[in-house]
Amino acid sequence: TKHAGWESDPENKYVKAFHEAVKDAVDPDITISGDLGGNDGFYFTTHGIPTICYGTLRDDNNYHGLNEFMHLEDFEKVKKVLIHFAEVCD
Repeated sequence: TKHAGWESDPENKYVKAFHEAVKDAVDPDITISGDLGGNDGFYFTTHGIPTICYGTLRDDNNYHGLNEFMHLEDFEKVKKVLIHFAEVCD
């Protein structure tokens, strides 16, 4: 089943906190964008739950295909962001 794209309110306090966590921990120039709907974010946002999609995606890691993998440095970045997010959230 195909779903419409989704987005969370960029002014939501958790979305803002996560954006700041990514900027502080990994990339000060990162921007927020929408998603095309190919993940569970569609279901959460449909019910008013703020949702963030962030991870280790790169062009070369063959996500959800044969020989799928992730770069360890990307795993470390995601870990760093999640720890920082947990520290700044109330």
